[in-house]
Amino acid sequence: MTGQTIVAWPVARATFRDRGRSAMAAVLVALLMLAGASLTTPDHWGAEAFSGFGTAMFVCLNLLLGAGLLAEEIESGHAQLVLLRPLTRAAWYGGRLAGVVLAISVAVGLGWGTTVFASVARGTPVELGIRVLILPLIIVWAASWLSVLAAIGAVAPSWTNAGIVILFAAGYGMLNGLMLVIRPEWAALMQRIGHYLGPVNPVEIALSLRAGEKADWGPLAYDLVWLFGSWTAGVHLLNRRELARRRT
Repeated sequence: MTGQTIVAWPVARATFRDRGRSAMAAVLVALLMLAGASLTTPDHWGAEAFSGFGTAMFVCLNLLLGAGLLAEEIESGHAQLVLLRPLTRAAWYGGRLAGVVLAISVAVGLGWGTTVFASVARGTPVELGIRVLILPLIIVWAASWLSVLAAIGAVAPSWTNAGIVILFAAGYGMLNGLMLVIRPEWAALMQRIGHYLGPVNPVEIALSLRAGEKADWGPLAYDLVWLFGSWTAGVHLLNRRELARRRT
C-alpha cells in the first residue's frame, strides 16, 4: 500500500488550513508559548510549554483540533462530495488525521521554540540535544490522542468525540476518588490502570537520558500502538458507516 492510498495530501493541506486558522486555536497556542517562556528553568530542558499550566493548554488544544474532525465534514455533506472523486475513505480519513497532526505539530514547535529562546535570553543551559528529543516525543503523544479522537469521530456525531473522551476521563477520575473512600486498597491499582487507558506522556524518556540512565522506550512504543491502532480502527469503522447523501 502506497502513501498516496493511506493519506490524501490535498485533504491534509485543506484540513491544516481549516483547523489552523481557528481563533480559539490561536489563543491556545499563544498561551502555550507563554507557558514555555515564563516557566523556563534549568530543570525543565524543553518541556516547560507542556508542564503545569502548559499541560492544560496543550490538552485543550488537542481536544479543540480533534473535535468533530470527521463528523463536521460528513454531516455537512462535504465528505460525500469529496468521495465522489477517485479517493478511498481510508485516504480521506488519513488526510483529515494528517492535516490536524500537522496543525498540532506547528503548535508544539512554537511552544517548544519559546523554551529555547527563553533559555538563551535568561542565560540558562539550553541542552539542545535533550530539547530536540522533546519535540518528536510530544508530537507523537499529541498525534496519538488525535488518532483516538478521529477513531471515535468515525461513528460519533458532531463534536461528541471530544465530549466522550472528557466524560470518560472525568468518570474514571470520580470512580477512582470513590474507591479511595470505600475501597482504599483498590485505589492504587485503579490509578495504574488509568495511566494506560490512553496514550501516555513519553517525556520521561528524555529525563532518563539527561540523567545518564537507561531509557525505557516503552511509553513511546505504547503511544505508537495507540496512534496506528486507532487509525486502523477508525478506517474500519468509517468503511462500515453508511454516509448520507449530500443535501442539495
